[in-house]
Amino acid sequence: DLNKEFKDTEDVVEVLVNGHSMGSRLWSPYKWVGQSAWIKTGKNRITIKCTNTLSRLLTGKRFNHRAHRIVEVKA
Repeated sequence: DLNKEFKDTEDVVEVLVNGHSMGSRLWSPYKWVGQSAWIKTGKNRITIKCTNTLSRLLTGKRFNHRAHRIVEVKA
C-alpha cells in the first residue's frame, strides 16, 4: 500500500512501471491506477521518484497531509 509508505511525505511522488509513468501525486492519497499491459512475465522494474518543491521556501506555507490543508511553516 503506497499510501501507507508515503504517509509522512510532503513531496511530489511519481511511480513508473517498466518505464511507463502512472502519473505524479502532489499530496495524499498516494494512489495510482495503471494498465496491466505494462506488467511483464518475470521481472518488472518499479521506479518511485520523490521530488520536493520550492513552495515552502517561497511561500512560507506547506501542505499538511494529515489535516489535508495548507498551513504556515513553523521556524
